[in-house]
Amino acid sequence: MIVAISSEENSQPGIVKMEVVENLDRETVDKFASRHVSPASKIKSNGLKIYSNVKAFIISTFHGLDCRYLQVYLDEFCYRFNHRFWEAELFNRLLSTCVSARPVTLAELTTQP
Repeated sequence: MIVAISSEENSQPGIVKMEVVENLDRETVDKFASRHVSPASKIKSNGLKIYSNVKAFIISTFHGLDCRYLQVYLDEFCYRFNHRFWEAELFNRLLSTCVSARPVTLAELTTQP
């Protein structure tokens, strides 16, 4: 898994993106590369916070998961984390997402990858 974290002015984690990767190569790293690099201590500290938050989210919400769907769980965590301060817009954004999202069929949910 590769994690990208942008830092806010107060050095708190801002936006988070996570992706499950089989083989870590230069192209994957470049996709996540940031133009602004924080000091290593802030990156490590924020990374550990995010990692522990993801772990708690998965264990407490789903009580474990199937690795085939790990990316979907990480996407949900990132969405929730990245929108944590937008409570006033929550309903409208949810409605917009529901209207614009492609429906997922039962066959897609149950098909083995």
